[in-house]
Amino acid sequence: MRAKIEDAQTVRAEFSATIGEGGRTFVALSCSLKAKGRDRWTMEFKVKEEMRRRGIEQSVTLLSDGRKVVATGGPSGFQGRPLKPETVGLEIRRCLATAMIAQAMYIEPRGGEREEDRHKAPEMGPVKFGGKETVGGRDTLVLNYTLKFAAGEFGGEVMAVRLWVDAGTKLPVKREVGFQGVTWSETFTELALDDEIPDSEFRFQTKRRLAQALALQVAESVRLYAHYTGRHPRTLGDLVKRPAILEPEIYFPPGGFVLGPAVPADPWGRPFELRVDGEGVRVVSLGADGKPGGKGEDEDVQAPVPPATRRAVGATGERLEKQFAARVQLQLLAAAVRAYSTAYGELPKKKTALWERPDWAEVWPEGGWIAYAQVPNDPWGEPYRILTEAAYVRVQVNDPKARQLPLQSLRPEERARLDEIARPRLSEAEKAELSRIFDELGDDDLETREKAEVKLAKWGPAALAPLGARAKSEKDREARSRLEQVRATIPAAVAPWMPEMAALSVHVRAGTGTGSQEMSNERNASASLKTIASAEADFRANDRDGNRVNDFWTGDVAGLYTLKDAAGNNLMLIELSVALADSAPLEAGAASGRYVAPSTFGNPGPKAGYHFRVMTQDNSGGKSDPYATSTGGDPDLGKVHSLSAFGFCAFPAEYGVTGTKTFIINEGNTILWKDTQGEPVLEWPSDADLKSGWTRVE
Repeated sequence: MRAKIEDAQTVRAEFSATIGEGGRTFVALSCSLKAKGRDRWTMEFKVKEEMRRRGIEQSVTLLSDGRKVVATGGPSGFQGRPLKPETVGLEIRRCLATAMIAQAMYIEPRGGEREEDRHKAPEMGPVKFGGKETVGGRDTLVLNYTLKFAAGEFGGEVMAVRLWVDAGTKLPVKREVGFQGVTWSETFTELALDDEIPDSEFRFQTKRRLAQALALQVAESVRLYAHYTGRHPRTLGDLVKRPAILEPEIYFPPGGFVLGPAVPADPWGRPFELRVDGEGVRVVSLGADGKPGGKGEDEDVQAPVPPATRRAVGATGERLEKQFAARVQLQLLAAAVRAYSTAYGELPKKKTALWERPDWAEVWPEGGWIAYAQVPNDPWGEPYRILTEAAYVRVQVNDPKARQLPLQSLRPEERARLDEIARPRLSEAEKAELSRIFDELGDDDLETREKAEVKLAKWGPAALAPLGARAKSEKDREARSRLEQVRATIPAAVAPWMPEMAALSVHVRAGTGTGSQEMSNERNASASLKTIASAEADFRANDRDGNRVNDFWTGDVAGLYTLKDAAGNNLMLIELSVALADSAPLEAGAASGRYVAPSTFGNPGPKAGYHFRVMTQDNSGGKSDPYATSTGGDPDLGKVHSLSAFGFCAFPAEYGVTGTKTFIINEGNTILWKDTQGEPVLEWPSDADLKSGWTRVE
């Protein structure tokens, strides 16, 4: 059977699988597989994972066109893994025959593990006949055997396998794999060999994919226009030339919001459309036939654009104009790199690949990804730098640190003017529309209120001031209460000019879309803060440092890993990576032997682009108290304990590149975030300050 599957010219399979324990299913998966020869294949996964009573669904597509393997969807790091077409193609066939535990092929190798060992087929034990059974109306033979994995996550482990084989075709029908109490059960709805499969099934580079890439690039231009002007453009032509309707104080870059003289056309030579309707705002191409709908190359391509904030960015002088011009062009250049990655499934290996068509490129945009076949100059007259690495591309001005305009360099009157320009700009028609939504929010009918909340969500922070005014004027107590409750759920807006004070450098990582890596880093940072809070609860409840006092550790972050207990063992209550990311570990007291410097365990550095540090002052509840109030019985360490409170902060290692949000957590176990321009927050905000700009992480 194994030889039959491995040697087939083509393979087509459909199967579903579940992973469960004790009668409970916690992962459900469906997969569609097509393969032709050893190096051309495609797999489409849909995975639903039950975690903490919530279902998390992901879709992953792997495609090999014989030249390389391209992955879309899935975790952000998934797409960057170097998979060899023929190696993985053979492994897929082996797994079909032995155990389709597909994820075992793509896990990271252990330290020192070679690529060839990583894809080494598991060792099969003796096959034993287990009788005959009917499965889904089909006569099957039951076989039992074991699998021993040589490497990877299951390296050295033995799994028990029970296989039901079609009595006629001798191909798998059903399989169950048992391992440490967990059961992986899979059922094949189709498994056909040597069918006719056209070569087009294994083609990654198509005009439709090129259209998707270009649409995303144009959508980023529309997003930038909306971010700076507060509104979406009326037509795509507004991206190139400043519309007359824009107020003079609103910033508009000299070259517009495009790279080159015009908005790119789609691969069939037609202009993209900008659509604004009940479905939102999106950039659209009508496909090869130029007609709505269709399938294959004729199918429409759409790239969504986020809602406009109705809050504009202004520039109060030459230095701000240069900062904003550089920020716009950097993001446009990064969008070109992302579009290239979308079209070809890989990052450019050199900057010239953005305008010089590689020999292997089957599709190519008219004029290349960057106009004029060269990198444009920055506002200081020097070409932007495009630095290519295997895992990322960095786009920056020639000297980011020297050109960076620090937030603190802005004069009070400049900030006041920027904030004034950033005030929400609502037309009379928009005010009337909001008023109707407010009426619906006060309706007695629950369904009407829920629909109104959905409508209001599209307005974002622009609705805050009108909603607050309406709540104050509302005479009906119950309706007023509902309006106030809805208002509390809308996050306070960060002035749109503030993110544009970020670093003059942008990272584009393999397999990620706009901001996806930053979002991943931010999720990681908030999750790490949760582990710190859990460690503090453990520290206090179990008197982990043995000082005979139930108190919190407030000396630093690293101590929750490096501090020794009464028996002389390191606490290790948090991950080492979090301890090494402490930007201000204790220095005094290390000589006492109770506290070990984190550098003893590894090289200090950020964790997933974030640093952590302990906060020093608690300003909540109208008080102003230091967090570290007692020595805990060890004077060598200084004041490093608190009986009742703690505060920790996570902030981006490189603002605007590894993240933009700063997170805080205290003993209440609630995480809040704010854009602090990358500055750590050392004091827990007062109750009034928390209501101004801080948002709860759900």
